[in-house]
Amino acid sequence: GVQIEEVVFTYDKTGPASELTAPDNLGYYSGVPTISGTSYDVIGVSVTYVGIGEYDTGMWWQGSTFSATSEDWQEYNGGTKTAWRYSGYNLQSNMRYIVKSKAKDTAGNFGAESVVRVYTYDTNRSTASVVYPQNNTAYRAINIVEGGHLDEPWNSTSSVKVTIYNERLNRYWRGSSWEDWDNV
Repeated sequence: GVQIEEVVFTYDKTGPASELTAPDNLGYYSGVPTISGTSYDVIGVSVTYVGIGEYDTGMWWQGSTFSATSEDWQEYNGGTKTAWRYSGYNLQSNMRYIVKSKAKDTAGNFGAESVVRVYTYDTNRSTASVVYPQNNTAYRAINIVEGGHLDEPWNSTSSVKVTIYNERLNRYWRGSSWEDWDNV
C-alpha cells in the first residue's frame, strides 16, 4: 500500500512584541541600571536584543564601549527569552542614554522595536547650604531657615531636607517638639 505521512507546520510571518520594563523613562540613576523587559510571540521567542545609545553623541554600545556610529543590538544576558535582562555595560556620568529592545521569533521574524526610553546617569552629588541662620551665631528666635542647593548639570534634586539639632538639649526638632534621633 500507499503510506501517507502527516506533516504539521506553522506558517508565521508576524514578528514578536518586545517592551521595556526598566529603566524608568526620564529617570535619574546614580548606579548603572539593569535593563529589563518582556517579549512575546504566539509560536515562541527565539532571542531578544537590546540597543543602548548615548543620547547626546549618537554613539551606540557595541558590547565593550560606546563606539558604534549606528544602532548596535546586543543579545540579552540574563533572565529568559520572554522575561529578559541586560547588564554589565559601562556608562559615563552626566550623560543621557537611550535604550530600546526588539525580539526575533522561532520562525526568524523580527518584531517592531519597543518604545524608546531615555534616562540619565548622574553620579555627582548635589550640595546644599544654609545661609540663615548663620553658623556659630546666637539667636533669640528663628522664624525661617534659608539656603539653597546646587545639582549640576541636570538639576534633578526634587527636595532638600533640613534637620535642626539643639546641642544644649541633645535633641532634634520634630516639627512640634524636641526628640531623640531615634524618634525623628
